[in-house]
Amino acid sequence: MRFAKTLDGLVREAAQARSVDELRQTEALASAVYFAAWKDRVRIRWVRRDEGRVPEHWRAFAGRGSPLANGPRMAGDAINGLLNLASALLEIETVLALRTVGLDPGIAFGLHADQRARSSAADDVMEPARPAAEELVLGLIADRVFPRRALRL
Repeated sequence: MRFAKTLDGLVREAAQARSVDELRQTEALASAVYFAAWKDRVRIRWVRRDEGRVPEHWRAFAGRGSPLANGPRMAGDAINGLLNLASALLEIETVLALRTVGLDPGIAFGLHADQRARSSAADDVMEPARPAAEELVLGLIADRVFPRRALRL
């Protein structure tokens, strides 16, 4: 409940943002709160014979990030890997949709800053669909018991 109240306040704050930078800061805070709600609550179930061979940090969501890189890229655990896969697939579909209607996926609309070799427009456009992609990941985790070999451990 505390996460929901905090997120509700951040949504109101985002609606009042006076600049894109202020909006970006509020969005970053909301993302941190959102994924904090996942922490230790989202767990992967492993088949019984593999439980002892799966590293502890692969059992529960510890946060959106990577010990291998600054940020969530290069996932260091299964849940972040699934989130990255869902995000990459969503980005690919968004790039294709933008190109289909004649737009350059690299030129941002505002939320994401333009960066070389990044589909900033796609990143902007896909934001409203990101919760659906994350819901698919949560559903996959909730509905399955994974064998160790499925994630190449």
